[in-house]
Amino acid sequence: MSDFGTHVAGGSLPFVPDFSQLVTWGAADEWIAGCWRGSATRPGGLAAMDGGTAAPLWRINDGVLTPSGLAVSGDGARIVWSYTGGSSPVPDGGHPGAGRVRVIDAGTGDDLWSAAPRALRPRFSPDGALLAFQAGAAVQVHEAASGALRWRQELRQTLPPPPIVFGRNAKLLLVRTDADEVQLFAAMTGVPGATLRDSASVVFEFDDDDRRILAFGADPDPTIRVFDADTGAVHAERTLQVTGGHDFAGPLLPTGPGAGPAAISVGAGLVAVATRAGFGVFDLADGRARFRPVAFDRFADLPRTVAFAPDGRTVCALGPFGSGERIARIFDATTGSVLWEDRTQVIGAVGFGPAGTRFAVAGSAETPGSGFIDVYSTGNSPGEPRWERPLQGRPSLVAAGSDTVAAVYADQQTSRLTTLRVDSGELLRERTIPGVVSALAVSRVSDFCAVGGSDATLRVFGMRDDTEHWRGRHLGPINDIAIGSEADGVIVTASSDKFARLFLRALAPGADPNDNPPRWKSPHPMSVTRIAISADRQWIATGCADRHTRILAADDGDIVHPPFRHDGRVRALAFSRTGSLLATANDDSTVTLIDASTGVSRTLAHPTGVTAVAFGSDPTLIATVTGTPEHTVRIWQVTAASATVTMTLAEPAPINAAEFAPAASTLAVGTDSQTVVMIDAAAAGEIRRMVLRDPVVDIGFDTAGTLLVLAAGTSVHGFNV
Repeated sequence: MSDFGTHVAGGSLPFVPDFSQLVTWGAADEWIAGCWRGSATRPGGLAAMDGGTAAPLWRINDGVLTPSGLAVSGDGARIVWSYTGGSSPVPDGGHPGAGRVRVIDAGTGDDLWSAAPRALRPRFSPDGALLAFQAGAAVQVHEAASGALRWRQELRQTLPPPPIVFGRNAKLLLVRTDADEVQLFAAMTGVPGATLRDSASVVFEFDDDDRRILAFGADPDPTIRVFDADTGAVHAERTLQVTGGHDFAGPLLPTGPGAGPAAISVGAGLVAVATRAGFGVFDLADGRARFRPVAFDRFADLPRTVAFAPDGRTVCALGPFGSGERIARIFDATTGSVLWEDRTQVIGAVGFGPAGTRFAVAGSAETPGSGFIDVYSTGNSPGEPRWERPLQGRPSLVAAGSDTVAAVYADQQTSRLTTLRVDSGELLRERTIPGVVSALAVSRVSDFCAVGGSDATLRVFGMRDDTEHWRGRHLGPINDIAIGSEADGVIVTASSDKFARLFLRALAPGADPNDNPPRWKSPHPMSVTRIAISADRQWIATGCADRHTRILAADDGDIVHPPFRHDGRVRALAFSRTGSLLATANDDSTVTLIDASTGVSRTLAHPTGVTAVAFGSDPTLIATVTGTPEHTVRIWQVTAASATVTMTLAEPAPINAAEFAPAASTLAVGTDSQTVVMIDAAAAGEIRRMVLRDPVVDIGFDTAGTLLVLAAGTSVHGFNV
């Protein structure tokens, strides 16, 4: 993060931004909006500024007012602004002192619609279709485009203002309706769902698939709770753990209507907390501190608001309102090191852009009644794809050839295989596959793809002629598939029926297309979980549930060396791109390097289980990935005499995929924290980071290495490399 905190732009403001953390960004970090209080001598209002230059775009003045909420829709088209007071006409004959909510066109600053309830904590649904807010003693949900009221729910407790949180798929809405009760509703209709019995939590977030709800509270002890969204039952409960004798217990500090004293990053699996004892970041999985919590020298220095960056790698802490010295710090969420700090200006708000490329600070200037805004870089790229193809579900697998991309997503009890054009993302075909597809491979010249899964059938499809060529029956689920060189036209499979199989690309002469026999099948003592084929097609490597790796001769499937034993499950296999060197990623915290031709092996030790391994075009460059709690990529320089780590990259969330570009040293890494990291392995440095809207679950390169394809959220994305 060497470029983090580089000043991008700044400017003076003819007003003082509100000191309640009410600053928000456009969807692509292209603009910033902020509001401010008004008085008899200086009208309050709302203004937008360019996110790259801080130049003013538009401004609304509305007299004496006190802001109570500010939010932007996910597509960046609308802003909702709520406040009490104001001098503009109040809709429906309401009284200005009772408050109002206004929905603004983000591009022009024009009013789209307004309502007269006393509105607090306005929130758009993730799809931008709905707007929810507290209106007095009730929660109201409106259509965001028209303002039409969809439904209203009375509250039995209104102070402090209740949390209002939409599910990530916009189908659920969470509201605290009473002191000890949190209720889920169908977001569109208001039909009640599960009830959460909870009196202590103040921050709530849905996980990525809306099946669980993460909650945090500090009464009496700082505690993370995980609720089942279907039943409301407590799935897990963890108290924050701090080593080194530092007592982190204590009430959360008071705050304003913007960001609060605790924040959850679902993607990074972290919670950041400010109590009277200090500031810390903790792991949601076990409650342990990521670093020794920061104890501030004076009570006046304690942060009152905290907020994560979109990728969860950094977290900002802003000092108290009303003191003479407002402290703004941005910490590395993993190490606790201070990446950026400002003690010299009177800062009222810090805001990260949702695209993850910039952050802005705003506050009061020396001239009475005036303010400032400064924009800084996070060092991330905006993550703008060449194309994006929305699907009807969440893709779990993606692979690319020379001119075609294949992706798989679940569709109730079946799966869908989608094929797209590499250059444009144009949809070519969708097919229904029975059961759950767990393995996908595409030939490098894009003439065919192979899929397999729970229905125990290998299916081979033509990518250009759009036909199913043949099926290969197995006796158990297919766990993995690999395709050999194009000249050989070889497909190998790993199956739970305890066999590894090799099929020829062409249908066997006289064979039934619904049951094409393999050229050979090799028995194993337990389920075969992983399989790989060497570039020269001499060797097949298998990973088995008996914790052994086996090297097979590609000609007949015979085992050529005694099995290589591991002390944990084999998670991944990879051959070097030009030779016979095999790397195995293992749960026993090792990577085993095996020369398939001689059987000579050695190990690379890691601090925790290894989940992935990949070779660069230079066979001496190897990338390894470790799982929880490390989440770290290591680049190794491996020779016959030594193995040296040349680079380490620690991420705040699980790393789901890592792959080298063909014929290059560029490594792409996809993470749960909505981030793709591009690494030059030869130079041992980051090239860029791209922040997306959703966790990245799988990645791949086209044959030329000019396009990176990835599966994230409900879309497949294509990025220029």
